[in-house]
Amino acid sequence: MLYDIAVIGAGPAGSTAAKSCAVRGLKTLCLDRRAFPRPKTCGGGITTAALNTIGFPLPGQMVLSQICNLQSFFQDKSVRISHPRAFMVIADRSVFDNFLMERAIEAGVEFRQRENVTGLTRENNHLVIRTQTGSYQARAIIGADGVHSTTAKLAGIPGRHQKCALCLSVEVPANPGKVEKESIKIFYDLLPQGYGWIFPKGDRLSVGLGCFKSSYGNLRKGLQTLAARTRLDLPDTVRGHYIPYGGQTRECVADGIILAGDAAGFTDPFTGEGIRFAIISGMLAGETLWNCSRHGLPPNKKNLAGYVNKCQQAFLRDLRYSYMLSKTFFAFPSVMHRFLFDRSEIYSSLLNILEGRYSYSRLTREVMVELPKYCLRWPKPHISKTGQIQE
Repeated sequence: MLYDIAVIGAGPAGSTAAKSCAVRGLKTLCLDRRAFPRPKTCGGGITTAALNTIGFPLPGQMVLSQICNLQSFFQDKSVRISHPRAFMVIADRSVFDNFLMERAIEAGVEFRQRENVTGLTRENNHLVIRTQTGSYQARAIIGADGVHSTTAKLAGIPGRHQKCALCLSVEVPANPGKVEKESIKIFYDLLPQGYGWIFPKGDRLSVGLGCFKSSYGNLRKGLQTLAARTRLDLPDTVRGHYIPYGGQTRECVADGIILAGDAAGFTDPFTGEGIRFAIISGMLAGETLWNCSRHGLPPNKKNLAGYVNKCQQAFLRDLRYSYMLSKTFFAFPSVMHRFLFDRSEIYSSLLNILEGRYSYSRLTREVMVELPKYCLRWPKPHISKTGQIQE
């Protein structure tokens, strides 16, 4: 059987892309190497901006917490920001991802589980996908199979895994009398080039730590420090996963192939958010292939270039500002935290970004204007190369 579209990977990018194709009348197949619902290593934070892109509400029982408060810690300083609305909800990713896939199936997507892709070849005007159990033919493919995308590797699309953050996370029982169900905690002083988190997740806490490559070696020690500081007992086994460092130029199309979500490197380099951009890119991938189909155009690299342009307009341009901000933030942590903790109105703009009401370009411009003014008020501190302030 020849499918119009085959989607590889059934996470938020894949299920959204598959649904986007199916509702437009394209015969769509979705493959995933795991059986759903499958466990997914993730803090479980889904921003309001991400929820707004889905187009339909989540069932009430799926939302474990609604987050309106952020508390950040750096050395002996902390700041608490309360937001007038929920900027994030906490959910179990296995349940959330399965819910999105069920909506895709309802739209007409054929979903095949436990199908690990092992090969990809071109024959005439279509692509042949080989798995451990058989093969499938499709006119075009959407690769939504994560940061270690098999689709990208088999298609020869370069640039994979060049820059990634590494995260360790674990869930522990929550103390009902001490957990603030509407608050998340972020710790910026556990290791260079990264941050830790504690998210309320119903009767559990999601505890984790993520960092860029320069701090990989300190990751487990940082997680132990977080546990000791917050008096949490962590299990011996923790799970790790990579997040692509977004905001950089990566190839994400080839003849007959589009990459979406983490496979394309579409994450926020400042916060690590990826679900919002997975959903948006999945929608745009489906729309692009539908446009090729209805106009009778072959889905070659030239005709798929519009996908890249749409992603640029929708979020990639702004993620470049996030990249610049994150580089500055983690290069000079003491300077930036002193500034943001004292200027909480600027720091609170980040919550508006998570809600979808603000942009990184605007926040970056504010920082560029206000940070020099703030520094001029200091009594000439000495700033070391690591960003530590020495009075």
